[in-house]
Amino acid sequence: QCNQAYNILNDTWRKIHYSPGGASSCSFKCRNGISAGWYRFMEPAGFKLPITQPSSFGSNNCEVCQTSVAAWVKEGRDPTYGEGVININICFAWDSNACAGRNTGKAVACKDNSGSLFYLYFLNATPNCALAYCALGS
Repeated sequence: QCNQAYNILNDTWRKIHYSPGGASSCSFKCRNGISAGWYRFMEPAGFKLPITQPSSFGSNNCEVCQTSVAAWVKEGRDPTYGEGVININICFAWDSNACAGRNTGKAVACKDNSGSLFYLYFLNATPNCALAYCALGS
């Protein structure tokens, strides 16, 4: 999969900045343009989906990124290079429920021409407007 075509997600609003109680300047994103396909997160959006639930989430907008409900990988691990494509379960943390929404996907670890590791994710459309795929940065 690493040598196949994929989409780039590099929207600044997708980068995770934990803000308990909600970010002071929240520009809530809705229906964020994801259709089923392979995606790579790149800065300034961050570079990978989180593998643990958010440290803070509730019912306020923009506690994780610029939406209400952000995704994390329930398996609690990233794929390793050479492992191939793995199936993942994606949870969306909301209103004190770490897995209030669910989706399935795939992930694979790849290396670019310089040998740097990156991740590709097969993401499905989010189940509703307030859910988004946001990424951790370096």
